[in-house]
Amino acid sequence: MDTSETYIKMCEKAEKIQAKWERLIGDFAYNYEEGKLRQGIKRGVNYIVCGQTWGKDVWLPRQDQLQETSGLDWVTFDDKCRCYYFQDARRETTKEQAGIQVVMNEKYNKTWDGEKWQEK
Repeated sequence: MDTSETYIKMCEKAEKIQAKWERLIGDFAYNYEEGKLRQGIKRGVNYIVCGQTWGKDVWLPRQDQLQETSGLDWVTFDDKCRCYYFQDARRETTKEQAGIQVVMNEKYNKTWDGEKWQEK
């Protein structure tokens, strides 16, 4: 699971993806106030992390969640992710970073400029 500053920023700025977040067991999120990564578990009707309810966290979608959000089948999604991965000559792009780029490109016609999502 990518927990890099780059992926956190990409997720934070992907407002349309953040707005669709339905908190589930096993979700990952980053809380800027605490500077901590969180993973959700269910206790009763509340989703909690380390004894606290979810706050204003940035959802960090996993690969399976990105694929589902994309609306693409796994093979097509993986092929498109590979394109983003191989465009990075230094190979610093993670699968999650490639996946969120696929979602933002396919669904919202946006590309990542290193700081924010831009209309193509």
